Amino acid sequence: SEQTAQNIATLQAQKDAPKNTSLIIESTQKYILNKKILGENDETNYLTLAVIIKNTENSPSSFGKQYFIDLNNGAIVYQINLIDNAR
Repeated sequence: SEQTAQNIATLQAQKDAPKNTSLIIESTQKYILNKKILGENDETNYLTLAVIIKNTENSPSSFGKQYFIDLNNGAIVYQINLIDNAR
């Protein structure tokens, strides 16, 4: 479900973010993701929920990632570091 996908993304973000970072889900959107377009050899079309998680304004450190969660099995299919992309 979409709620389960959000939970998976949040748990991963808590692992990826610096300690004591307050996180929020900024947005979610369904996508069909094909990693072949991203330069990988996988031609599978994945039905995913893209979840953008960022730090809250009062958080001491910067964090931002977009996680693409497979809605069929809950796997993290792809992720994008939004902070590096902003630099």
